[in-house]
Amino acid sequence: MFTILLKIPSSGPGKSLLAIQWHSENRGDTYSHDLSELNFVLLLASNTMLLSTILPVALSLGVGAQQVAYTEKGSGITVQAFSNANLVFGIALPPEPTTDFIGVVVGKGSGYVGISLNGPMTQNSLLLATWPNGKALMSSFRKTSSYGSPPVANGPFTVVPIANGTYTNTTHFVSTFICKNCILADGTTFGSADTTNAIGWAFSTAAPKTKASASTAFSKHQSQGNYQADLTTARTADYAKWAAYAPNATMLTGKRGEAFKG
Repeated sequence: MFTILLKIPSSGPGKSLLAIQWHSENRGDTYSHDLSELNFVLLLASNTMLLSTILPVALSLGVGAQQVAYTEKGSGITVQAFSNANLVFGIALPPEPTTDFIGVVVGKGSGYVGISLNGPMTQNSLLLATWPNGKALMSSFRKTSSYGSPPVANGPFTVVPIANGTYTNTTHFVSTFICKNCILADGTTFGSADTTNAIGWAFSTAAPKTKASASTAFSKHQSQGNYQADLTTARTADYAKWAAYAPNATMLTGKRGEAFKG
């Protein structure tokens, strides 16, 4: 049986658009997308023809409204972002293509947020997981071609935190950073000259098994999905000014997985 849920949350770390979620009991997977304002539940039998007819119509209601401008209050940095009741992920790009971007991750509670820089996580896309460990923020790059806790990825990519936009409190955590050498030419991320690309996301209320370790294992997330990022809109003349905030951060550990705090 498939369940399709369309619901607009009343609150969250960012201004939420409508969440559409469908669940396959056979696979145990949950997919979510943010759409336009609507609120109802559809229960569908496992009839692929019915699902394939209704779902594209539902998705078409608000596909253009998935990305919004989001300003992180501490740093004043504005990114083009995906937002729902549990997380925000946004990016800012320089006017000309490079291998870097500025990212903002906001997560509700004390679990983790996972981001795939090129669509679904199981296509060996470059993944970035972020979670709180006390007052510090942890990050870890991963790659995988299968379901389960993804292994640590090695490469030139690294996270350089922006201190005035990185913090935790009793309700959520915020990570603002430069992702250096994170835009690759091997198909594991969006391309440096791309105008649009699918970005994947995942959210879990459960913390990683060993919060203080950048190589920790992760339990299965409760929700996941993809959104179509408008990378042209993400380009901004303010990029160099915002990137200059990064040296103010305090790095606590080394490269492939970082712990940092403002």
